[in-house]
Amino acid sequence: MTVGHFFKRVIIPVRQRPISSDLNELQERLLEATRLVATGAHCTAGSPQPGNNADQRAHYNVPHAFQGGSFLVTPDPAATPFGVMLQPGFGYSAYSPASVTDYDSANGLDFDSTNNWSPFVLSAYQTGLTVPAPPAAGSCRIDIIEVKTSYLATDPATVGIFNTATEVFDPATRNKTFSWDMHSRTGTVVSPALSTAPISYKTGVESVGDITVPAVPATTTGYTKIAQINVIGGSTAISQSDIIDLRRPMLPNGVLHVGGKITIPGVAAGLAGAAFTSMEVPPGITMKLAFFNNSPPSAGVSYTARIYVIGAITPLTNTSIGALTVTSAEAVARCLTASAVVDTLTLADIDILDGTDTTWTVVNNTHSFAYGQPCAVLAVTVLHPAGSALGNGEDFFFNYTLSTA
Repeated sequence: MTVGHFFKRVIIPVRQRPISSDLNELQERLLEATRLVATGAHCTAGSPQPGNNADQRAHYNVPHAFQGGSFLVTPDPAATPFGVMLQPGFGYSAYSPASVTDYDSANGLDFDSTNNWSPFVLSAYQTGLTVPAPPAAGSCRIDIIEVKTSYLATDPATVGIFNTATEVFDPATRNKTFSWDMHSRTGTVVSPALSTAPISYKTGVESVGDITVPAVPATTTGYTKIAQINVIGGSTAISQSDIIDLRRPMLPNGVLHVGGKITIPGVAAGLAGAAFTSMEVPPGITMKLAFFNNSPPSAGVSYTARIYVIGAITPLTNTSIGALTVTSAEAVARCLTASAVVDTLTLADIDILDGTDTTWTVVNNTHSFAYGQPCAVLAVTVLHPAGSALGNGEDFFFNYTLSTA
């Protein structure tokens, strides 16, 4: 079913004999409406350049998107030390399974892949995935978890099927649900083998050296890579700091917007007053505020606020760094400098955010992230226009937008 069926309804005339294809097609049109609305709400600009045709900029589907914590890969507390699990939820993929007509011999039970987007569905926590044994100390390996949308007929039940010869309803077993649920449909492969199960754990190839050395296994065609697992040689357990989250968040028109109010020390006496007073952040994105505390800045210059925007937000086709605006909240005029870069977390960033590097202060609690996690890094410094001393705490507002096209 294509956009030509959008806003169309199945007509069932008064006293019409019930037809299974009518009921199945009615449900299919509801699904298509949901798919088309989701496509329109979460598509990104095909080209973010201002000179391009506006209509062309409005139609480009992200390869996938997940709502909030849906499909987030975490360690499984019930299967330590190497068990991992996926959180339940939903998302969409631009890679659809093949079209089908009258699936499971049910008239009107169709799926049309023309619309591209198809749903990821996970009805419960997916456990039972285990990270294979780490290599020996001195070597490392990178594994991935990849998923693909898939439908199936399920929930068999005994129903009455009309027998045209005897003109009675005979009992027969038929599936009653056309489902996209991926729960318990898992598999494992070793790279370079291709995945086949809807949820697949792909083991990489170990290499001598630290985690910056091993190659990342190739994603199987038609699959979406949702996590990358850094397997450190000699490790005795898998933690969240080993898992890179690669699930792109559902964002209106594919545009990320974050913002908030921050208090950054203007002088050394204000170190204890640093605060992330308020923040606006969509589900699936984390923000952390840090500043270098080891040496005070010169007079009239504040400590520099470093804001980490953490999530799978790397633009698909452009090299945009986004747009960062900052405004002083002080009664007396201030000047502010700001910069932004889209990158991944380095080993130095990891040490800052988990508190290992004590020359930095993480204002809103330390946390362990994985090396290579996609992010944007924002930097803001407050300046006194006359070079005079700043206050203990300097307040400012910030807003950051980034097209993920």
